[in-house]
Amino acid sequence: MAAKTLFKNFIIITGQQNAEPYKGDLLIADDRIIKIGQIGADLPGVRVIQGNQRFIFPGFIDLHSHGDLMNFASEGLSSKLKQGITTEVVGQCGVGLAPIREELKTSWQNHMIIRNPLSEIPWNTVAEYFKKLQQVGLDNNLIYFLPHGLLRYNIKRESRESMNPRELEELKALTVRSFKEGAAGLSLGLCYYPARYADSRELKTIFELADQYNRPISIHLRSEATGILEALDEIIRLAEGTRVRVNISHLKVIGSSNEARLAQLLEKIDDNGFSFDSYPYSYGNTTLEIIIPPDFIREKGLDSLKDKKIRDEIKEIYKTGNYHNQSWDNLPYLLGWENIYLSSHNNQDITGLSIQEISKILCKDPADTAFDLLLDSGGQALMQDYFMREEVIEKILKNKNASIGTDSLFSRTNQHLRTSSTYPKILKEYVFKKKLLTLNEAIYKFSRKPAEILELKDRGQLESDRKADLVIFSKDELLAGTGNGIQSVMVNGRFKLEDGIYHSRKKPGEILKK
Repeated sequence: MAAKTLFKNFIIITGQQNAEPYKGDLLIADDRIIKIGQIGADLPGVRVIQGNQRFIFPGFIDLHSHGDLMNFASEGLSSKLKQGITTEVVGQCGVGLAPIREELKTSWQNHMIIRNPLSEIPWNTVAEYFKKLQQVGLDNNLIYFLPHGLLRYNIKRESRESMNPRELEELKALTVRSFKEGAAGLSLGLCYYPARYADSRELKTIFELADQYNRPISIHLRSEATGILEALDEIIRLAEGTRVRVNISHLKVIGSSNEARLAQLLEKIDDNGFSFDSYPYSYGNTTLEIIIPPDFIREKGLDSLKDKKIRDEIKEIYKTGNYHNQSWDNLPYLLGWENIYLSSHNNQDITGLSIQEISKILCKDPADTAFDLLLDSGGQALMQDYFMREEVIEKILKNKNASIGTDSLFSRTNQHLRTSSTYPKILKEYVFKKKLLTLNEAIYKFSRKPAEILELKDRGQLESDRKADLVIFSKDELLAGTGNGIQSVMVNGRFKLEDGIYHSRKKPGEILKK
């Protein structure tokens, strides 16, 4: 007999864009919603949970997560569930974990994988990755996007050369196999190694395959600063003639000198039917290695930074802002060393300080400080960069094409707040305090809008016969500061968070394949 739960007298927000909140009931059986509206309480064998002025929402869908490996970690995805996230989209920025050739595992892990709880990667294909996930169990639902950067690394390794016809056929075969094994989309990280070396023919191949197999593409643009409009134009050209659903990842405009580009950027996104995700913070979190101009370290790796001549050449680029490749974002020039912070490093005494502050402690030039931090960490140092004013964040979040993605990185120290607090912050700051969004608009951006982008037919909305991914929310708790308002979270009809208690051993999540 199906286990049934009745949520009685809740304020219901269905996730539909124009639906008003209303007081009502919701009945689930096993993993599905079976009735919503006004339901009598006298139902034998049914657990009844009273609303007591609380809200019930559809589970939140994080369009941009880097939690690919966190189901293998001891803490799991607790920080995501506790903010209402019931579905994670991983494999983002062109950086993921499958497919991967055996001989490339160590080098890929060392250079591109952050917060790896595994001593080794025990799979090669997407199907094998999914099998391992199912063996350990999933905290919430997982959608895997096939990372173009890893596809290219499988075929070209560190090479900057274009793919020849044989290699393009290999790219097609690897992509199609991964689609057939359940990869639900594609991701590009065009500012990162090795994807930055892909030419238009290689990228057009990716777009054509996404079109053929009806897969969305999420894109970390080649530039998010001075060259951002040109970077978006590149995607517009690639998408031309296809029906590909394009989602721009973690939309931002880096540096005050580039804020004027935002209006045209949003207009171009709208004109081309694209969508985007964003997060409500003025600072980002990524690898410190991104501050190195792309031409300088790939021949000899980070060891190139031991060469004083190379250091001096890079310092001049930081000082003048002059660099031949405008698609690379010169963060030291745009933001200044005082706005670039070391967020993860093996030296805990300086973690959390700006590069400017660290350079004063070490009595070094800031650029030399950054170079040495990279060398000391073997390229694993992470940074936080303060890149955008609050007014710009508000314009981005308010835009009709915006959804939410945490861009969560699970570093062991000084973890970015977006990993644990993205959705509660939006509710507290932009819904209830500033009233930038209505509650209904916010939940639409949290749930139904990303479900539309992903073409999920049975999630993202409270409706009969949809999956019971639910969030129980208390506005009073959030505004009183006694918690973040997310009291209970149900994944596929099972409580993962229940009255504030996190059930670490329950594994109700599923892999959502295309």
